[in-house]
Amino acid sequence: MVLPPFTPEQVQILALNYGLEWSRIEATELCNLVGGKPYLVHLAVHHIWSGETSIGEVLDAPLVCGIFASYLQQQLRRLQQVPRLAKVFSQVVSNQLSHSRTALDQLQSMGLVRLAGHHPQPACNLFANYFCTQYAYGEG
Repeated sequence: MVLPPFTPEQVQILALNYGLEWSRIEATELCNLVGGKPYLVHLAVHHIWSGETSIGEVLDAPLVCGIFASYLQQQLRRLQQVPRLAKVFSQVVSNQLSHSRTALDQLQSMGLVRLAGHHPQPACNLFANYFCTQYAYGEG
């Protein structure tokens, strides 16, 4: 079963359960960064709660603070195993319009894209930033 994306209100409640008091703006910005993905929200909350990072660091420099590195590298490896999907995802990240519907459906099932009408987009800002960097350096 796949959990639906968290809302900012749910993120605030989760943070409060960890003893963290976040503003609605911080919860909304985290939701925007990770697309509300429950695993990524929990990962951020846990690392902030443990003192490894702060909500400001996560929001300002999510790729630098490193808490998402392992997850992002795993997603990159999954894409590299299927070059056809990697190519289509690269097109999505670079906002090119020629896409295979089958590949887009597979990328959506992997949680990497969301389909907004006929215009696919990376599932969250974190993915857009990370994979844009990877493809710019030819690693994707």
